[in-house]
Amino acid sequence: MASSFGNELLRLGACDILQFFEVVSEAQEYFGIKDATYLYDVIQDELTSLLAERLILMGYLGVGAGMLIVVPWPGCVETVVERAISEWKALNRTPSWDDICWLGLTAKGHLAALEIIWHPF
Repeated sequence: MASSFGNELLRLGACDILQFFEVVSEAQEYFGIKDATYLYDVIQDELTSLLAERLILMGYLGVGAGMLIVVPWPGCVETVVERAISEWKALNRTPSWDDICWLGLTAKGHLAALEIIWHPF
């Protein structure tokens, strides 16, 4: 079950593909985090949970059926999340809109997002 922050990411992802920088920005605002080390840990935990529950995909943009889709990075949950966090750390700055990766909801993630939107409490 997603955390309240995870639910916020699902809600945001219900309408569009999320850019990694949006996850970082939302986490900074949601948790009030300024310390980069703590922010890395929080985001790693949140993404690991969402990916393990098969609510999101993380990867690069592709085209499928004439529309943009997230093409998942290969690997287990930990490998995929660690790749994103490692690339972010290598930037040594807050990611820009096209840095790192993209996040999309799975069918299960869309259903969970609709439940959050329809029944927010």
